[in-house]
Amino acid sequence: MPRHERLNCVACDANITSHRKQLAGNGLWRLFLSARSLKRINDDDSGCFDCRMKYLNWLKKIDGDFDRFDTRSEVSADALVNVSVLIIL
Repeated sequence: MPRHERLNCVACDANITSHRKQLAGNGLWRLFLSARSLKRINDDDSGCFDCRMKYLNWLKKIDGDFDRFDTRSEVSADALVNVSVLIIL
């Protein structure tokens, strides 16, 4: 039995150690986690290192197509829905 409560990745349910967690925060990382898990993601939810690597590889493939959504400013809900549909496809 572990000393500390283990976290689970919101996208793939893998166990995460506390020093390897990747907080969802705002922006494309959170949107990516939401699209992969098909559920609502909060700012303080955590993703695993493997999902983070999948996200970074996805960013390379899209080659800056979603740079305007990677800012910390507010994005309309309609725009987020459209981007999430593209991620799933």
